[in-house]
Parts: sequence; structure tokens; C-alpha cells
Amino acid sequence: MNFDWKYYINKYEDLIPAGITNERRALAHWNRLGQHKGRRYVRDNEILFIIITTECIKSIAINLQHILSKMNIKSIIKYILSDYDINNTNENDKYLIIYNSRVDLKLPNVYIWYQIEQTNSTHFNLSALQNSTIIWDYSIKNYNSYKELPLNNIYYMPLPFYQNITTEAIDAIDAIDAIDAIDAIDAIDAIDAIDAIDAIDAIDFPRGIHIVGPFHFPWVQSRSRSAKIATIDAIVENDFPRGIPIVGPFHFPWVQSRSRSAKIATIDAIVENDFPRGIPIVDLFHFPWVPSRSRSATIDSNSYKYDIFFYGAYNCRRSNILNLLNAKYKIKIGFGIFGDERDNCIKSSKIIINLHYYDDAVIETTRFNEVLQFNKLIISEKSSSLEYDYYNINLYKDLVVFIDVINEDLSNIHQLYAILDNYLNNQHKYDNKIELIKKHKNKLMDRCEYFTKRNLLSVLELTIVKIDYELKPNIIYCLHLPETPDRYNVFINQPNYYNIVDKIEFYPAIKYHPGWKGCAFSYINLIYNAQRCNLKQITICEDDCCFNKDYNIKYDIISEFLKKLNEWDLFVGVIADLPHDTTLSNVYYYKNMTFVEINKMNSMVFNIYNNTCFDKILKWDVHSKDTGGTIDAYIKSCNFKVIVPVPFEFSCLNVESTLWGSNCFDYYNSMFNNSYVLITTLIKNFLVSNNPTIIY
Repeated sequence: MNFDWKYYINKYEDLIPAGITNERRALAHWNRLGQHKGRRYVRDNEILFIIITTECIKSIAINLQHILSKMNIKSIIKYILSDYDINNTNENDKYLIIYNSRVDLKLPNVYIWYQIEQTNSTHFNLSALQNSTIIWDYSIKNYNSYKELPLNNIYYMPLPFYQNITTEAIDAIDAIDAIDAIDAIDAIDAIDAIDAIDAIDAIDFPRGIHIVGPFHFPWVQSRSRSAKIATIDAIVENDFPRGIPIVGPFHFPWVQSRSRSAKIATIDAIVENDFPRGIPIVDLFHFPWVPSRSRSATIDSNSYKYDIFFYGAYNCRRSNILNLLNAKYKIKIGFGIFGDERDNCIKSSKIIINLHYYDDAVIETTRFNEVLQFNKLIISEKSSSLEYDYYNINLYKDLVVFIDVINEDLSNIHQLYAILDNYLNNQHKYDNKIELIKKHKNKLMDRCEYFTKRNLLSVLELTIVKIDYELKPNIIYCLHLPETPDRYNVFINQPNYYNIVDKIEFYPAIKYHPGWKGCAFSYINLIYNAQRCNLKQITICEDDCCFNKDYNIKYDIISEFLKKLNEWDLFVGVIADLPHDTTLSNVYYYKNMTFVEINKMNSMVFNIYNNTCFDKILKWDVHSKDTGGTIDAYIKSCNFKVIVPVPFEFSCLNVESTLWGSNCFDYYNSMFNNSYVLITTLIKNFLVSNNPTIIY
């Protein structure tokens, strides 16, 4: 929670005389008394997110808090909001409500409502949505239920996933008896490795190790947690401290008889302390940071208590499906369980199954995130509205095995049987899937962090946008606002979409008001990431781009042609509103296509950006008035070497503009035609006194 304890004890003069002089005591005081008196532990000019939630969904709030902490944004989780809290709100306090209770909640005047419910749930709260300043919604599909609300206020926000490092550290300690000490310590995350080492003395130093000579750990002595983290990050690449003798195998008896909650509490508590200073150690064991073996591969498949675990609320549909499974598999049914009981069942099971509660449901990503913490295989029914839940499906497609929604008469239950048997009876395939899950969790966490930063831009009113997003070469990045599913559906249903389906990735555009700023931020962020990822060029289209039937053939020719050119900055597939002062400097013929080189452009429908233009584009200034502010107007003013095919190879789909708030299809076509007439005139004039360049 980024508790600034030094600021806290110095701000309130009664604390130090009362003996509250360290972080542990300051935090305890704030939890017991300070927060109820409206005392702040952050400076008055700092942003503080106050997350209001309920106990059964606190994992969402905790994951979000981790992501905010990575952004150096302070936050606190509360379960009750009092009148005192509301009346003593600081202007930098940002209220975020994550709620799923029928109980009425006191609400501040200004708040973000994080909508995490199925819209046909009894917990769905339309009035709270209508009164909120901003809505974050975990599924695009839900937007159809409140279309009367202004689009500017609605943001897609996937349920945050953050790998619980403490959980993985404890799992590693739990694994010692099943594997061995070296693998177990290796499995502990770099950050919590230091905390676990710190914990040794406070709990019970391993028996059988003879303490004889002087030794201490200088890299953690008198260091803050952040210093420990920075140090261990460097150590991980090498070995544990050199020169420490390895004397033989042992295990940690100090964790054997402790409960999981006790271990977590101990590790959390010990973070503040350093490894005991001056402890003499001779026969200390050396733990090299070696590639770890798969824990799932090491543990016998017979060690799982259950084949399948299901948890969630009871209804007849779920019960009927589970009864069939119970006759065939070793299954644990957990209606209404949560917390430690749920987590223990997840760990004891090989597969977790997700079944929809509601008709017309979206996928239950809260459950996915809870299960993925433990690197478990999830088999889930698909969303019944794939065209509106596509972002969630794409987020989890490499982490979850999806099946068709099971029919009411259970006539297609065989599909579920086949997938269950495939993983339960093939340990090698199961282990490979678990390894893929571990790998792809990092991507999920990165995407959740991206959306959090994206959605906070408007809340914090930032004007500098550099949000990391991993890009790959040879991909068409389609700029698309997730909050506009109708445009997405028109795009993927265009007649020639099959030509690009394997080459395109939808990039979640940055949403900001006014829309032209959000559009510019999106392009700037894509170009920033293209440069960061060392791409030689990046292809970007917009989600109203219409592709021709022969796109694949033409795109190959375009790519070959651009490789043969010595110098170029931008390829522009179609131009709107070409300026009359445009200069045409060359005409090229290549493989029955005509290309021209000009110095102006004014369209972003389908462009290829060479790395030669990256630096200049990144100098765009949101505050500049010289070019009207819009990104295409700025690029037009840069005098890039622009390559354009003639005739144009792209056009626009007939959809409503998210930038201008109306259907501009006819208007755009008119501008395209005018630009085409102008460019053909320029070609004719050029060829009067110049020869075209023929490229072979």
C-alpha cells in the first residue's frame, strides 16, 4: 500500500512521543486508529486511490493495488465508507468502487465504479453506474445494457491479474519435502528469496547446521526492502554469494509444522528485519540459481487429491453437469466456498472447471485469476457472446482451455469428457500445458498493467504517454477502441477479413477526451513501443480499414518494393484531403503496380512507418497549436518521404466515426476521390519532363 510511515509519524505530533517510531508501529496505529480519524499517510499533494470493496472479491482489489504500487501510486483498500470519510475527502483522493453486494453503499460525490458483474445478476447496480464519474467495466458485452450512458465515461478494464509472489514463495517452501532444497529455494521469487532468508533466524534456524565462525550477509544489512530487491535482482543473474562452502543436503524443519497462513504472516512480518548481524556460520549451504525443474513434472500425478474441482454458487444447471462428472471422475464440488478453503482445494486438484451460472454469460475472469495464481489448468465454457467478449477471450486464450457452452439437455457433454480425458490420462501433455500457463501469465499481467495505465490517463489528466506494450514484427496492428464493439464486428465481418485474420492484432487504443488527443496518444504509444522493441518498421491500420480481395498479393509486392528503395519514411495506403501544395518527386513501376513519392500525407487508414520517421513523430506535442494538434496534421507537416500506391489500395468501411461522433463514410470517400484526382494530375505533370523509375 506504499505506506509513507516517516511522513505519517512526523505529520501527527502525538505519535513519536507515544513510541510510534518505526514502520510496523506506524502501520498498526494507522490501521487501528488513524484511518478512522481521517489521518493521511501520504502527502496532501499526492494521489491516493481509496478502493472500496467487499471481502469475497478482495482479490480484485489486492491485484489492482499491486499494479498501482508498480506505478508508484499509493492506494488503500477499505470495506466500509463512513460519513466521516466522505466529508473529509482530500482533493487528491480518488475513490474506486469494486462492489458486488445488494447492501446499499455510501458513495462519495465523485467516484469510479468498477463494474464486475454479469448484467443479469441481482448484484448489477445500474443506478451506481449512472451516478459515477467514470465506469470501468470488465467486459465489453455489458455495454449493451447501458447504452444510454455517454461512451466518453465508459472504459474497458479487464479484471487485474498480478502474480502473488508471496504465494509462490510459500509454494516453493511447501515443495521442499516433495522435491529438494535446491529446487525449492530456486523456485522462490527473487524478491521474496531475501525475505525468506531474513525469516530464518526469526523462526528457527535449520537444525543440524553447526554455527562456528563469523559471517554475516552485508547485502541485506541495514537495507530497505527496495534496496534488497535491487540487490537480489542483480544476484539472481549470478550465484548465491561466492565462497560459501556446500556441506550436504538438508531441509527446513522450521516450516514443516506451520500452517500456510502462518508462513505467509511470518514472511510478511519479517520483511522489515535484516538478516541477523554478525551470525557466525561455517557449514552454510550454497544455493546456486540453477534452472529449476518443473514442480508439476516432479510430483506424481497420483498425489492430486481430486481430478476436478469446481467452485461457485449453486444452481440446477451446474448441479446437473457436475453430477454427471461425479459419476466418471474424482471431483470436489465447492458451492459457496472461498478464501483458504477454496485455495486448498485448488492446490489439491489437477483441473479446475468453470461453468456459467447465467444465460448469455460472459467468461468469469475473476475465477480465472484466482486459479492461475496456483498454475492450474482451467477448462471453461466459452462466452455465449463471443463477438462482444472478444478482448477477454484473447487475454486468456493461451491460459484457459475453452469449450462450447454445454447445452441444457447436456447433449454435447462429450466434448467436455474428451478434453478432460485428454489431460487426465496424458501426464506429459498436462505438464506441457502447465509450463505454457506459467509462461503466458507474464503476458496477462503486462496486459492488465497496460489497461490500468491506459485508463488512468484521463483520471490523472496526464499528457505524456509512454506505456510499454510488447510489439512483434510482421504484424498488422489494428488501432481499435475496445469500448466500440460495433466497429470491431463490422471490421471482422468484412468480406476479405479471411485474408488478414492470421496477420492482425487488435491494439487497444488509448481513450482520452477529446478524441483527437486519444487518437494521437495511441499512435505515439505504438511508435514509442516500435522503437523500444527495435522494430525496423510497423504497420498500423484503423478499425474502419477496408481490405481488397487481392490484399495478400498486393501487400507482398508493397513489402518487396519498400525493401528495394534506398530511402523512405512512410507508406500510405490511401490519402484523404491531399494538400494542393504537395510535391511529387518520383514515379515508380514495380510488378504492375505504380507508386509515387510525395512530401505530404493526410490519412491514417493503413500506413507503414519506417524507423527513419520514429524520432520525429515522437516529438509531437499535445500542446502545440501550429498544426491543429491532430496527429495526422502534425505528420503532414514533417515533410517525410511518403510512398503512395496509385490507385489507392485501401478504403473505409461504413461505420460511425469514434473521433467525430457521426458517420463520415460518404465524406471520406469524397476526400479520397479528390485526392486521387489531384495525385493523378501530379503524375501526368511529372511524366511530361521526367521518366519513371522502373524497379526490377
